[in-house]
Amino acid sequence: MNKNDYFNVAVYWTLKRGYHNHRVMESAEWEFLTLDFVQIENLGECWFPYITLSEISDKWLEVEVYRVHKDNLRIIDWLEWYQEWREDNHYNRKIVTTLLEDNVFIYEYNRPIDSDTLENHFVRSVPSPRFYSWSRR
Repeated sequence: MNKNDYFNVAVYWTLKRGYHNHRVMESAEWEFLTLDFVQIENLGECWFPYITLSEISDKWLEVEVYRVHKDNLRIIDWLEWYQEWREDNHYNRKIVTTLLEDNVFIYEYNRPIDSDTLENHFVRSVPSPRFYSWSRR
């Protein structure tokens, strides 16, 4: 196993366990590492979930972190409509630092944000109102 062939990827909502797109993770060469939190500015849903990142926000989103083989990272890129060479991606793959890990990939929304949709499919996690998790409504 070549260590450089694997990347840590933070996933939220439909790629998490129990949701319909997790089948991509189940069919991939992956290893679940931990539940974690990533710092965000916005979160919402408009046909699909999205986040925008922030390093100064007091909002944190619960994510699942996986170690993923580079070939399977391409499958997630396809699902998230991401191509490295494009500027007009639907999502961009970014490197973030979570509470527990450094150098984790996550997919950030790359379109204008409609403020009416922000936070409409989320519930706040206990115990802090600053921590968020996806919910099924």
